[in-house]
Amino acid sequence: MEPPFAPNSRVAGAKEHCIRARLFLRLANQQQGESDAYRLRIAAISACRAIVEIMLEAAETQEVAGHKSGNPKADRDSYEITLAGLPHYKLIEHIRIHDFHRFGLIPTDKAFQAVFVGGPIKMTAQRGGVSIVLGERGLEVTTSGNSRVHMQRILIEDDGKFLDEQLGRHYPPEAIVDEFLKEVCSKIEEFEGATES
Repeated sequence: MEPPFAPNSRVAGAKEHCIRARLFLRLANQQQGESDAYRLRIAAISACRAIVEIMLEAAETQEVAGHKSGNPKADRDSYEITLAGLPHYKLIEHIRIHDFHRFGLIPTDKAFQAVFVGGPIKMTAQRGGVSIVLGERGLEVTTSGNSRVHMQRILIEDDGKFLDEQLGRHYPPEAIVDEFLKEVCSKIEEFEGATES
């Protein structure tokens, strides 16, 4: 089965999203208002996730050398393992999901301290209890009995900074994008080599 696009079209698309992410950051730094700067930084994060999605889609459609087993889901998953070490990989995914599908991220008013916790979080108490407390390093869960908590792609934002649960620290959007872009270029080069005919 022929892929729907020439492999270099996906490479060009990934590179384009790198350009957009950098453009959004430059424009954010030129803004007078913090709200518009925030919006542009979130757009930069979305462009970062788009880079990954383009490459994962190529693996799923059997376009990436070394990831052509004939099982599209398994090939996507195995290729994702090679990308998951990028800085803030999971955090970028969670930001994009919350911004596009769950709530839409909005700038905070600097006159107030604002904390946002996005879920879903499902708590089931069975012969015991469940408590969730927001601490400096994320959500702290305590259960007793047969009680349990199921969390899916949690996002914690504290005054415009996002918690990277893997690192246990909060990062402003511009740092998330900057650190990601510093390393994703080499992944795009590897991707380009793996998708050439």
